[in-house]
Amino acid sequence: MEKKYMDLNENIRAPQELKDRVLRKAAQMERKETGKPGIYSRGFGLMPKIAAAAAVLLLVIPLTAFAAHQLLLKDHLKDIGFQNEAAVDQLINTYPTETQTVTEARETGETGETVQETVVLPDHYNEYASYHVAEVVCDSQSLYLVSEIKPMSDEYFLVPMELGLNETLRNLYLDEIDREGLDPSMTIEDYVASLGKTIVMVRTTYSCNGAEVEGGTISQATRDGTVYQYYHGINPVGTQNFTLNCTGIAQTPGMAPEEWQALSVPFDVQVQDKSTRTFVKEFTNFPDEGLGITIEKVVAEETELGTYFTFTYTPKESGWERTPFSVLDGDGNYLRNLAGGDSMARDNGDGTFSFTSAVQGLTSLENLQYQVMGPNMDKMGPYPFPK
Repeated sequence: MEKKYMDLNENIRAPQELKDRVLRKAAQMERKETGKPGIYSRGFGLMPKIAAAAAVLLLVIPLTAFAAHQLLLKDHLKDIGFQNEAAVDQLINTYPTETQTVTEARETGETGETVQETVVLPDHYNEYASYHVAEVVCDSQSLYLVSEIKPMSDEYFLVPMELGLNETLRNLYLDEIDREGLDPSMTIEDYVASLGKTIVMVRTTYSCNGAEVEGGTISQATRDGTVYQYYHGINPVGTQNFTLNCTGIAQTPGMAPEEWQALSVPFDVQVQDKSTRTFVKEFTNFPDEGLGITIEKVVAEETELGTYFTFTYTPKESGWERTPFSVLDGDGNYLRNLAGGDSMARDNGDGTFSFTSAVQGLTSLENLQYQVMGPNMDKMGPYPFPK
C-alpha cells in the first residue's frame, strides 16, 4: 500500500482539481483492497515534488468506509474516525439555509400577458446551482466543513468537478447503486444521459485574506443531483474568528472559461474557533539516531479534536531542511491524522526548522514513536520518544 502512495506523487500538481483527484484516486485504491469506499482527509498545498510525495506517505492514510446515507458533517467526522462526538457538538458552527423573496416577470401561457410572480430563491446561486456551507468544525489548526450544492432545475444533474465524465458511476458514491441495482461500471456521462438531464460540473472553493485555504475535498452526489462536498483543510489564521471567502462554480461540458467565471458566486461565511489548545508535554534530549538532523525538541499540544506534535530540528546535512515526521503508536502503527498537520516543514529563520504532525484520538503519550522521511523519501525509524 505504501508503494501505491509513493506512485501517487506523479499525479500531484498545483491546481485544486488535481489535488482532489489525488485524494479520490487514493480512496479508490483503498476500496479495491477493502471492498468498501475509502476516504482521505488531507489535500496538498503548493509544494516541491519531494514534499508532495512525503505528504502522500505521511499525511494521507486510509480511513473507514464512507456512509453514503450520512450527509452532514458530524456523521462524516464519525466515519473518518472521530470518536468524541461531544467535542464535535461543542465546536460545530451551523449555518441555516438562507433564502430571498424576489418578484419576477413572466408571460402567461394563454394570453402572453406579462404578470408579476413572487418566488423564493436561495441566497447564493447562479442559473445552474445554489451553494450553501452548512456546517464547519475547526480548532486552531484544522478545518472541516460541508458544502451543499443543489441544482436550480430538475433538468440539471450536478457532478463534483474533481471527477471526469468517463469515470464510473461508483465514484459518485451514490447509495442508489446497490439499492436500485445500477451498473457501477456505467460512466457518469452515460448515467446522466439515461436520466435525460444536463451535466453541470460544480465545486465550492475556499480562501481567506486573498489566499487559498490549503486542503482537499471529497464529494458525494445524490439521485436528485445534489452534491455534498466535504472539505478537509488547515485553519488559515488560527484565531478565534475569521471570514471564510467562498466561491461557487458551475460549468457545463465545453463551456468556455470566461463563461463559467462569469457564473461564479462569491459569498462569505463567518467561522468561530470554539476550541481550546493546551500544552501537554515537551520532549527533549533526543539521542543521535545517525540522521541528517538534530532534533532539538518536540512540543505536544492538545485540542478537543486531537494532538499536535511540533518537531523542531537543526539540519546537519544538505537536503534535510524540509524533513517530514509522523507519529506512530507503540506497535509501529500509523495514527489517524487531522487535517491541520503540515505538508512541509517551516523555516524558523534561526537555522532551525519545524514540522507539525497532527493525530486524532490519543488517550496517552506513553510508548509513542516517531518516523522520519529522508531526502530520498526513505523512511527511517520508528524511534521511541525520550522518557
